[in-house]
Amino acid sequence: MINLDNKRVIVSSNGDIEIPPIIDQDNLKLLKTLLWKLDTRLVPFLALLYLCSFLDRINIGNARLAGLQADLNMTDAQYSWSLSIFFFGYVLFEVPSNIMLKQIGSKIWLSTLMIMWGTIMILMAFVRSPSGLLATRFFLGVSEAGLFPGVVFYLSLWYTRREQTIRIALFYSAAVFSGAFGGVL
Repeated sequence: MINLDNKRVIVSSNGDIEIPPIIDQDNLKLLKTLLWKLDTRLVPFLALLYLCSFLDRINIGNARLAGLQADLNMTDAQYSWSLSIFFFGYVLFEVPSNIMLKQIGSKIWLSTLMIMWGTIMILMAFVRSPSGLLATRFFLGVSEAGLFPGVVFYLSLWYTRREQTIRIALFYSAAVFSGAFGGVL
């Protein structure tokens, strides 16, 4: 820590220099109120969104147990491809989705992704062939590709770097709960 013109300057281990803002008691109280509102309104909604997203990814295993493979006359190889093709769409469109996020803005892009993803899940109910399942799984991967990085970016707009860690951890923990609830549903 270095003092520079009566201001505290913090030099981090990687050489970055930070000058913390001076916050008085009134602003600190407002800041805590804002953080509380964000923590109780924004983070739970985003975690629920990620929980639903992960449920969509893993419920194909439960659908197989319920007879999906037999209903669609799928071979084991076709079923394996239906699992894998999701990640082809996910990997191929994660970077383009991030570019769209920066171009359009997080509010609009995340809403668009949710609508696309919900529409694809509705269409999955009408699948009657292995090729239809492959197509819907691929486009599900495409629509979910931007969710995690988009939410992390969105949280970075509201929280400081130190505040983000616990919020992103809470958001990411929703994936664990989806595994617990997936079998019940």
